[in-house]
Amino acid sequence: MTRPDERGAGTLLSAGICLSLLAVAWAASLLVAWLSQVSAVQDAADLASLAAAGAHAQGTDACAAAEAVAARNGSDMTACHVTGDSWAFVVEVRVSQALRPPLAGVPRLIEREATAGTIQ
Repeated sequence: MTRPDERGAGTLLSAGICLSLLAVAWAASLLVAWLSQVSAVQDAADLASLAAAGAHAQGTDACAAAEAVAARNGSDMTACHVTGDSWAFVVEVRVSQALRPPLAGVPRLIEREATAGTIQ
């Protein structure tokens, strides 16, 4: 026989375990979303640098091409630098994007860099 003062202890324990599992699942899904967003920002930087290198090789404005590609990929271009001449060059591009969803104590901005060109 169970004592009357122990009734409901299993229910509270089960509820506590369920809440703990939900918190862990929420934290894991948040981390996966952030990692996915970091990967997408790196992809945007890579694409922007390749577009800038192609534009520079064709004699057009490399940074304008990089900015357009970064914007199409949901990022902001924060820096663009072309080194070299029309035959031997390197284009360095930096893009950023706000981290979503924001959380206190976590950096609010993701920044990634990429380079492209004929020499390094």
